[in-house]
Amino acid sequence: MKHLLFFSEILIKCGVFASIFLIPVYFDTRLYNVFDLSKLVLMYILCLIILIGWAIRFILGKEKINLSPLKFPVLAFFIISLLSVLFSVNKIVSIFGYYRHYEGLLSLICYLILFFSVVSFFERKSVILLVDILLITGAICSIYGVIQHYGLDFFSWSGAAGSRNRVSSSFGNPVFFAGYITILLPIAFGRLLFTTNRIKAIIYWVIFFLICLGFFLSNTRACYIGLFFGLLLLLFLVIKYKTTKKALLISLIFFIPGIYYNIKPETSTIKRFLTTFTGKEHTQKVSEIAYQATSHGFEGSAGVRLYIWKDTLNIIKHYPIFGVGLDGLGNVYLKYRSMGVFRIEGDAKADSAHNEFLDIAVTRGIFGLIIYLWLIVSLIYFSIKKGFEIKNEERFIIFGIACGCLSYFIQTLFSFGVTPVFSTLWITMGIAGLFSKKEKKQGTAIRMNKNIKPIRMALFGTSILIISIFFFLTRNIYLADVHYKAGTRDASRALKEYEEAVRLNPTIDWYQGEVVRLLLEDAKAKRDKDYLGKVILRIERTISLFPQDANNHNTIGLAYDFKKELTGEDTEARVMACYKKAIFWNPFYVGAYNNIGVIYGRNANYEEAEKYFTEALKIEEKNGISLENLHKIADAYIFYKKIDGAKRVLTNIATFSPDYPRIMEIYTNLGNIYKEQGRMDKIEEICLLMINADKNNIIARRNLGSIYYTQKKYKKAVKEFEYVLKIEPQDSYSQNFLRLCKEK
Repeated sequence: MKHLLFFSEILIKCGVFASIFLIPVYFDTRLYNVFDLSKLVLMYILCLIILIGWAIRFILGKEKINLSPLKFPVLAFFIISLLSVLFSVNKIVSIFGYYRHYEGLLSLICYLILFFSVVSFFERKSVILLVDILLITGAICSIYGVIQHYGLDFFSWSGAAGSRNRVSSSFGNPVFFAGYITILLPIAFGRLLFTTNRIKAIIYWVIFFLICLGFFLSNTRACYIGLFFGLLLLLFLVIKYKTTKKALLISLIFFIPGIYYNIKPETSTIKRFLTTFTGKEHTQKVSEIAYQATSHGFEGSAGVRLYIWKDTLNIIKHYPIFGVGLDGLGNVYLKYRSMGVFRIEGDAKADSAHNEFLDIAVTRGIFGLIIYLWLIVSLIYFSIKKGFEIKNEERFIIFGIACGCLSYFIQTLFSFGVTPVFSTLWITMGIAGLFSKKEKKQGTAIRMNKNIKPIRMALFGTSILIISIFFFLTRNIYLADVHYKAGTRDASRALKEYEEAVRLNPTIDWYQGEVVRLLLEDAKAKRDKDYLGKVILRIERTISLFPQDANNHNTIGLAYDFKKELTGEDTEARVMACYKKAIFWNPFYVGAYNNIGVIYGRNANYEEAEKYFTEALKIEEKNGISLENLHKIADAYIFYKKIDGAKRVLTNIATFSPDYPRIMEIYTNLGNIYKEQGRMDKIEEICLLMINADKNNIIARRNLGSIYYTQKKYKKAVKEFEYVLKIEPQDSYSQNFLRLCKEK
């Protein structure tokens, strides 16, 4: 039994050590979601290993969990998170996490396992070892960032991970890498102050310098703000202990790469700060009748964040008590998204508010935010208080932890965390909790139950069985994303691979949505009503799992519309309801507006069709499908002699999209309408628009010259006819009018 208990301690401690090192470093390019999912699954595996150790210690032994002074805010945070899951808009997402974000209940449980493992199973003497592994891992990640900066990476990344001037290391995004480094940098500062051995000091100087390089090469503005306050507090704390010279020397090492990389324009974060607010509009000018959006002069990601924060505050008003549920922002965001985000980012969905405090409020409600603030204040207060109580240089480490956590929390005013950042943060918080733990007396051994009752053995066996099942499910999560990536790379096998991804992991709406869309395409190709019926049932089942997904509502609308075509069944009311449901969850869903407009047009209800097509153009003023549909409505108006309607539609098209490929047809039709109405002033305006679009348009110049002739503007008329004759010297019409003008 003693050997088993000792083995459990090894499992727990090795699991924590591996979590510190492997979660930030590991990624797998076989996955579609290369960074986030690989780290999440690894965290699941490591926490399951730790839980085996827990099962041995708590069920077979007599170990009691150490809750640390943070027990009340931590447990309160967990309870409010549970309530948030119970009242979530989508419980599946709140348990498993939103795809590519993964901050559901399971992730929170893992963070708490890591936190309590550090607090309960490590001793004060282990603090230095834990901190050293943290810093060595940070240095290794920074080295990879330096490799990326100088173009020596072994992999070719795209998107946020592909920039040499904003390195992301093994995190996939420079923002996440910077947040991770922000936690570690003050701790590395404190570790240097604690070190007195010269040989060790050299090693820690190198580690500190590498972490500094990683920080500056991540080129992230929010972390500059957070670190400024964190290091300022750290310097204030250490000056009291007469370490000013050493602290200033460490600061110098920090500023040397900082000055170097900020002088270089391509890696200058200061330059990014200066371009954040320019006084210019971020978005391009849209037509006057389109929905307008202003970025209030903020450029780049700052402009987007401003809109997202406003949208998130609006959501909080609707879900103030328990929020939308853990990681649930992505489920409802499109319903509340402002035009500003759409204008800047296109049809993008935010799964985070880009502000951790707003994220907490929107996912856990106002009470969740209050508890979160309580946790932060308790952590910082407790850490600094313990630092003053400690009588040796170890105090600098806990000061560094307090300031590292403070730096991180401040920078999350403009950012958010992911698995490797949160796992590191909770482990760091656990290390802070170790300082409150009393050292065991010499000779104190792990207590064990000498007489283990059958019920304890049964409980232990059940725990191991449950953990084994979770190991299997974790494997499925991993393999599902491998299959999904395979489907994205081979269109001929896409449906088969996506189906396998859904079979292995049905909790991801992204997988499910791809499957039902491909199934509908397959049903349209087969034209089999029985097969179509099965596809419709599949889509309905997907909607029952993810009712907030506008795409799935649009897909089932398309399916019912095809059913009408295939079987003759009157499904129109249901089709319209599906499309309107899609618009309910995504008011800027251009495709759904067009689909509704097509149905109205099919029924010769041209006024309603025009309304929906125009609405689609107000959202996306250059949408080709909307423009073509409106053009057809204008043709219908002309055919049925509804001249006012035709004029209105044609004018809107010309206003919305002067670059429309068939714009000359639009101008010609408008010109004919105005000719019938005797509106020569309007015809002149149309001719000028046509010439502006094509300066060599002979017909427009002839007509404009004729209008000028009738208006007795002979000089202008001569100019137009002469221009025509340069292009077509034998044009008799222009020759005759040119002669008449000169005679006048």
